[in-house]
Amino acid sequence: MTGFVTSPRAARALDFLRRVGPTPFPALAVALGLKPGQLAKALRHLRGAGYAYPVRYNGAEFWCADGTRPGPGQEVVAWFAARAEEAGARYEGGVVSFPNGQVYQVEVVDSNRLKVGKWAVLLKDLQTLEKPLRECLRRAEPEGRDRA
Repeated sequence: MTGFVTSPRAARALDFLRRVGPTPFPALAVALGLKPGQLAKALRHLRGAGYAYPVRYNGAEFWCADGTRPGPGQEVVAWFAARAEEAGARYEGGVVSFPNGQVYQVEVVDSNRLKVGKWAVLLKDLQTLEKPLRECLRRAEPEGRDRA
């Protein structure tokens, strides 16, 4: 049985987790623009109410909601969604919508790379918070060509 969510921060975290899926703590902090202490309190609220729980996967701690579990490629999806939200975009259901009206399909290439429309993005670039999202996006390789 679940309880009530009375915290606006916890409600925002739950909304993000439901749209994106399992998300590492640092990516969730970026997406919501919260300090680690504020986010920890919001997640404790969600955990206590029965809405979210932590899971370890491939050495990283993910926060999950609605019985979801992380899988291959989820870390790069979560980081991309977090950086997109940080840039004012919205990620939901494998589609990212930017404030200027651009909409792109997001596809997992492998556990470290995404294809976003005609662009590609790497996990290590997304985790480098000094780079804005625009600098993380690179031209995708043409179909049939592998990147070294």
